[in-house]
Amino acid sequence: MALLMVLLVPMVLMGQVPAEESPWTVEPWPADNASVGLSPEGIDLSQYREFIREGPATDGFQAFNLSGSEPSVLLALGMAIPWSMYQPPGPGPQLWIGGGDSWAQYAALPQNGFLELIAFSSRGGQARLSRFTSSGSSGENYSLAAGYQKMTVHMAIPGRTLLLLEVDGQPGNAVIADVISADAGSEARRSLPEEVLKFSPENAVVKIVSEGVLGYDVYVDGVYNRNEGSDGAVDGTAILPVKGNKIHTIAVVLRGDFGTIPFRREFNREFKSGNLYTLRL
Repeated sequence: MALLMVLLVPMVLMGQVPAEESPWTVEPWPADNASVGLSPEGIDLSQYREFIREGPATDGFQAFNLSGSEPSVLLALGMAIPWSMYQPPGPGPQLWIGGGDSWAQYAALPQNGFLELIAFSSRGGQARLSRFTSSGSSGENYSLAAGYQKMTVHMAIPGRTLLLLEVDGQPGNAVIADVISADAGSEARRSLPEEVLKFSPENAVVKIVSEGVLGYDVYVDGVYNRNEGSDGAVDGTAILPVKGNKIHTIAVVLRGDFGTIPFRREFNREFKSGNLYTLRL
């Protein structure tokens, strides 16, 4: 032990103690990413038939009485969760894609089809529904009452669309839809998240990659943002936007049985607009 200290002291004095390797890598977010990450993959739309609506789109969210209209199961994280066993992951608003007997966080539908979105908020407030597609990002503002609301939306842009609901600035979970182009043929081209998340210039993009920790939750500045498997694939990868040129705290939390937390890591850093920040766990 004494010999080890003798060896370490000169290294410290000379500044030669190796620094811990940063888990982050930073690179500019592509200005034109419309063709990045395409993968030919056929999607069988028949399994999503119960989620496809006839339309027309509605102007905003409309309250409805959930009693007697509860789904039997919630489809999320590759699992079917009985309605009676569901527990919201955090205080933020909830967003689902409504089906006949199920609600889901992912669906696929033909271009120019319609989806029914179901939202829940424990309080009323000003809501913003944001869309992230291969063509960019957009959003609409609504007044949202407390309780369950629903609206029908038109899905016109082919590729993957991420829909995110915020109430009074507090984001909830995202839902994802793959919109199949009318001329895609039997081998529809499905957009991967990298191709879709083309954010406005004031945002930065955070990509979390893990090989050993799967199904984790992501918190931004102490607020639940999403589950790693919310895009329908529990593969250790989560992608999310954050406000650029600001310091944020990103927490990655894996919850175990009986409320235990076997894994938690928290990172605090500044995120510059227009950059992609990859965190490898």
